[in-house]
Amino acid sequence: MAEPRGLIAPQEFKGTLTAVEAADAIARGLSTEHPGWRFDRLPMADGGPGTTEALLAALFRDGGLEASRVFIEKFVLPSDLAAQSADLFSTDFKSALQERLQASRLGPGEYRVVEEKGPEHRKTFTVEVTAGDELHARGSGKSKKAAEQQAAERLLAKLAGKRPTHG
Repeated sequence: MAEPRGLIAPQEFKGTLTAVEAADAIARGLSTEHPGWRFDRLPMADGGPGTTEALLAALFRDGGLEASRVFIEKFVLPSDLAAQSADLFSTDFKSALQERLQASRLGPGEYRVVEEKGPEHRKTFTVEVTAGDELHARGSGKSKKAAEQQAAERLLAKLAGKRPTHG
């Protein structure tokens, strides 16, 4: 059986260690915890774009598709991915409303928080969007952004004479 391997790909450490020095220090520390492992060092200049791809490519090369899939599910994807699917594939109702208002030669929509309920760590926000003198709608959500999106969706639905699809 092949020896376990690890990839160390740090950037510099708070201006006190270079990326190479940081990689060596991490490897020394990990080697004491995992004496049978071999650690490949891949110091990154800045840890910026391409770091994740480089890590996944090395993992795929050494461990194959299954090891890559397990790593991605454990460390890259959010644990509640199914619950977040609506956020990942949602329409930007604020932008759609803005385009609709501009096409109708109305002023931009104005958003304001009209209510905040709940404890600090679990607030629910209610936001009202207005456009012109008579167009307005409210939405609520766990963040101001979510409440604004729902309000925009509801105003779009009013403008189209339809019921909103969410909330």
